[in-house]
Amino acid sequence: MFLFYAAIKPFAPKQILESGRARGKSTLSLARCFPDARMVSVEYDRQSENASAAEAKLKNESNVDLLYGDSREILPQRLQAGDAVLIDGPKDFRALKLAADLLRAGKPCAVFVHDFPPNSPQSALTMRSFSFHQARFRLQS
Repeated sequence: MFLFYAAIKPFAPKQILESGRARGKSTLSLARCFPDARMVSVEYDRQSENASAAEAKLKNESNVDLLYGDSREILPQRLQAGDAVLIDGPKDFRALKLAADLLRAGKPCAVFVHDFPPNSPQSALTMRSFSFHQARFRLQS
């Protein structure tokens, strides 16, 4: 969370979108680190025991909206110019697709994907794509 805070703070986002909240630890940290930003946090399963724990933990945070459902549908509808995004679910390639879809909209100041192991297939794909785009940029410059 400190890396997210340090990278995002200069942008002073008015809204932070979070996909995957679990018990709400990250949500609480972000809500307090960015008290002037609206936190929109989406969790898939309203019936999980994590949902009630997060609701109890976050009930006094006036800048937090707790939503339930598929963040791949909800976040693109909520995304505004200058928003910061933290994806902690879905995982793996679904997380990359969500990140790419949000970035393609041209609105977020940043998109972070949590649980992105360095030797994973999704990491390898991202590095190959980044290297390709970096090389293409050098050729065009």
